[in-house]
Amino acid sequence: TIAEKPATGILTPVHLLCKEGQSVNILVTESKTAKEAMDDLKRNKAAPDLRSYILYEQLFRGALERPLFPEDLVAVTTKRWAEWESWVLEDSSVCLCVQGPELLEKLDNSFNRNHDLASKLQYCDAKSRKFKRKTVRFQQCKLALYSDSQGFSESVSWKVEDMTIYLGTMHKKNPTPSRYCLTFTVTGEKYTKPPFGHCLCFDTEDELYRWAAAMYTAQHPAGLLSWLNK
Repeated sequence: TIAEKPATGILTPVHLLCKEGQSVNILVTESKTAKEAMDDLKRNKAAPDLRSYILYEQLFRGALERPLFPEDLVAVTTKRWAEWESWVLEDSSVCLCVQGPELLEKLDNSFNRNHDLASKLQYCDAKSRKFKRKTVRFQQCKLALYSDSQGFSESVSWKVEDMTIYLGTMHKKNPTPSRYCLTFTVTGEKYTKPPFGHCLCFDTEDELYRWAAAMYTAQHPAGLLSWLNK
């Protein structure tokens, strides 16, 4: 018999609970899923009991974060870091982090199965520092902005599968219209200077969670709480 070649990959630190917390290295291969990465961590004797924890990506020292879902390939996230400009990565501000399921539970509680969401929101694109109120709609797995207040004339749209969606914002020097923000990047776009990605601001936390929950569910039909079934 021919012995199987050992898996090759990159040792990647995963921080426990916060960026400044204890970190444990895992081997990230091309095919390793977030669930498999968590299984590795749970077997590591240096890590605490992580049975109810899940994997997150954090940027800008936690200003932006997003949950990874069990089927997500971890290498897709770590390879994306290598494509970003140096200003995004300075001070080691990006990391994988293990946290509890509270955020996903809040999103699930806010989730409305009517995915057709429409509202007037404050929006800042990836090339501007100024927010403008726009009519925004999310339906049929597409986020669209409109040039008119009635939502008849679409000006730009993105398919949800091309978006990477974070809770939070990195608009530090220019205050956002609200503390409840969602930031997203788009496959193929370059972010050569601040701000990072596109930003939507909501009036309330519940409204933010409702939109984020709909987008994450469109990306991951198994559901927001799929981690709890693994």
